[in-house]
Amino acid sequence: MMVLWILGLPATWRAGWAWHDRLVAAWYERSIQTLGHFPTPLNLITKYKGHSVAQLCHTLPGALWAALIPFQLHPVARRRFRRAHRLGGYVFTGSAYLMMVGFAYIDAKGLVYLHSDFPQIHPDHNTTRFPVHVPHEPVFRMVAWWFVVTISLAVWHAVHRRVKEHRRWMLRHVASGIWVAVQRLVVILVSSATPADQKKTFGDGALIGVALACSAAEIAVWCYERPAGGVRGKKVV
Repeated sequence: MMVLWILGLPATWRAGWAWHDRLVAAWYERSIQTLGHFPTPLNLITKYKGHSVAQLCHTLPGALWAALIPFQLHPVARRRFRRAHRLGGYVFTGSAYLMMVGFAYIDAKGLVYLHSDFPQIHPDHNTTRFPVHVPHEPVFRMVAWWFVVTISLAVWHAVHRRVKEHRRWMLRHVASGIWVAVQRLVVILVSSATPADQKKTFGDGALIGVALACSAAEIAVWCYERPAGGVRGKKVV
């Protein structure tokens, strides 16, 4: 799903290509005509136009990162295709670090949704439906930091052939990035109509995505490492 969003539509890494911009504009207008609204502002899809670093160092590598997850995590694939698993790990790791270069650029340029996607709304207003205010920028900078920490620890343990620790940190790493897909699903399902509600939904979707993805990762770690699992103490192969 995440790969289709990146390579198909809305494909924000292609913002600025004339044919793509026409296609997105037509898609946006058709949605408004048939549904009465689109669940996000149009500029949320087009905001990376003219920002090649964000497009090529964050969005596009995300497709490669997401596409490799099923193969890299599947135990049978790892055992049967050891060389491919190792090479895939190099590509996966490189994509992860490159995505963070793009994230740093996006953050520095103020392209995060609080500042760029809803210019008519003050950054601190309409950020959540939850009763407690969450400071999104520092929280998601911490999530980005966790993304780097988890992949670094996963690689460290792989190099030292510690399968349990490698798998543990790889699961946590995947959760620290795949939450974006959950957020998009929340945005689509809630389908807010007004900019104020869209901003709340986008922010809350991010929080829900992180909470669900990280919880799922910890459950997966527990399932793998419980004594009955029979996988403790193996070496990375």
